[in-house]
Amino acid sequence: MGEMKGSSGVSFGPNMVESEWAFELRRCPVALVTLKAGAEHLVMPSKTYSALLAGQAILAVCAADSDLADLVNTNDLGWTIEPGDEDGFQKVLLSIAENPEEVALKRRNAAAVGRKAYEQGVLVKQWSSLLSEVVASRESEVII
Repeated sequence: MGEMKGSSGVSFGPNMVESEWAFELRRCPVALVTLKAGAEHLVMPSKTYSALLAGQAILAVCAADSDLADLVNTNDLGWTIEPGDEDGFQKVLLSIAENPEEVALKRRNAAAVGRKAYEQGVLVKQWSSLLSEVVASRESEVII
């Protein structure tokens, strides 16, 4: 299946191998991450973590009271927009286009948060620590 490109500059292509996908992520300055209303505290879109590790700023379309919005706003990783806020979405897109320095700052913040909290080595240490705690607590239980 070949690449399809619309007049808007948005393109759709075939699935990519991991190395191609990583290259494309790093090439794009902003990731669009959406979260359906009602899922505010149930899930975190996994593409958020890929975007952070690739150093992409995050344009999050989600409820203001969501874990995704908290992550983006607390760390100055990008912008949040309420679902259905078309005017707000347009304003943010214009701001992104007109303020490359702001985009660059948010990308640096995203990359720093990605490295600090979500790189594989960091996650392995966290899982190892958690599993050690679970095993230690099970060993300390007295069985009668």
